[in-house]
Amino acid sequence: MPNGGKTMSSKWRPRSTTASASASNKASRNGRLTASMRTVAIVGLCFSQLRSSLPSAYDWDVGWRLTQTQTQQIRERIVSTESIIFPPEPDLGLIQRLRQTMQSPNDYETYFSQTQCTPTAQFRLDIQTIEYGTHQVDGKSQLHPDNDRSADNPPSTIRVRQRVQYVLQSLDEHGQPKTTGGDEFYPVYFDAKQMETQPPSTFSTPTAVAHVQDNNDGTYALTFEEPPYEPPTGSLHGHGSLQLHYGYTCNIGRQTAPFKATWKACGNAFETYTIANLTTPPEINPFRYPPEISGDQNRTGTAVDLSSYDKVVCCGDSTMKNFCGMHQGRKPEFSYRGVNGIGNFGGYFRHDQWRELAIPVVKKLYGQDLEVVEQDESKRVAVILGSAAWDILADEFPPQDNNFTSSLGMYREIISWFRETHPRVTVLWKSPQPIHLHAAQAVKNRPGAMNRLKYGSISTARYLHEQQMSLMDELGVPVLNIWNASYLSSHHHRSHDALHYDTDLNHRMIDMFFMNATMKQMDQHR
Repeated sequence: MPNGGKTMSSKWRPRSTTASASASNKASRNGRLTASMRTVAIVGLCFSQLRSSLPSAYDWDVGWRLTQTQTQQIRERIVSTESIIFPPEPDLGLIQRLRQTMQSPNDYETYFSQTQCTPTAQFRLDIQTIEYGTHQVDGKSQLHPDNDRSADNPPSTIRVRQRVQYVLQSLDEHGQPKTTGGDEFYPVYFDAKQMETQPPSTFSTPTAVAHVQDNNDGTYALTFEEPPYEPPTGSLHGHGSLQLHYGYTCNIGRQTAPFKATWKACGNAFETYTIANLTTPPEINPFRYPPEISGDQNRTGTAVDLSSYDKVVCCGDSTMKNFCGMHQGRKPEFSYRGVNGIGNFGGYFRHDQWRELAIPVVKKLYGQDLEVVEQDESKRVAVILGSAAWDILADEFPPQDNNFTSSLGMYREIISWFRETHPRVTVLWKSPQPIHLHAAQAVKNRPGAMNRLKYGSISTARYLHEQQMSLMDELGVPVLNIWNASYLSSHHHRSHDALHYDTDLNHRMIDMFFMNATMKQMDQHR
């Protein structure tokens, strides 16, 4: 069921919890039991009222979901479903291309036999209308809102509402529903209002992008969110089109080097399907800023505020250069120095020999920057570290497992080395960013370019991102978390480039981490 809800059974009843008591406190305990029993009776009555207020067609016990929050209990059920199958017939060409990509029939048969998965050749979009009832206890009297109600007689509110949920069902070559997950795709929605000024395309600004929850049963729940920094203006028309950029099937996207060493290509479908004239639009959430930006605590309990530093040193690959290097000349002073003039530090963070390769270069390029705090204790210096693209894409590195165990060990060692060598320098970490292969669709027939992207995928980048966040949480390293902003911004990739994002997006993302509004310089250094 969506969101991991629990199915309600006909035997479910509200339960009361009583505190333990000694024999000498029996009377007090009985008093509490009496109060709890009154609460149970009242709550049960409220649910009875809700049940009797619903249409007779409602089956109270079948198809419902229970979600609990601090103050409310919610029951849901699907009341209608509109289904759209696309493409009209199973795309057998996708399967044929996979066979050709895997070099030999044995590779194809072996892979799908071992994964117990059949390739996806078609999709069904289910647009579900879900009705739900809410019983809320707010601790205030409805008759006397200024007076707190006693715990044994809380007031309640009962409502019935509706919401829309988009769900994708993957289908096999025979058009039958699959029961396994592992597909990778990128859904974007365009409201008709936006299509009046720009036709839907890979690089058009969408109304919303969907986060995909793989239910591991052949279905995928879509939750839509506005792209960052450019929400729609004015009222939307309420109808539009859905574009589905279909990439990988059966967890091919999660394979790491050297798994595809003998393959001709990456195994990405590079197919885009458009469903036009959708009259039931998805529900769209506003863009979610990183926790420290929205006012919540950072995962590590430390907010990242770049405006509080005098100097920021950036060590990383070309995505780090895009993020930091273009900001030279603004305050604080950013320092990104490319190695041998190529502007890319990524290849030196090799999990097998990073000490031999990276440390001498760090000392040579950044030694003076990092020693500023030793010469002047009033200065504040931070170093932003990050590594992901080379860990995922570089097949010339020694192989490691799908869990990136070697890379995670390297991150831990790198952070320890910086902290021990430069204890007065604050170590920060830049999160990975998604690799949107559909943004590089124009180069799919260029073997050289596609060989470099053979292991690129959203799912692998997401996995490494989640592992890095857990590690930084453990080590207490504040994170510049730009994953979500990047995920929602595939239309901001550089032309035919699945890895790097344009200048505009990088400026807006780094400005999120300037708490001093006067130091946000979005309109400068373009």
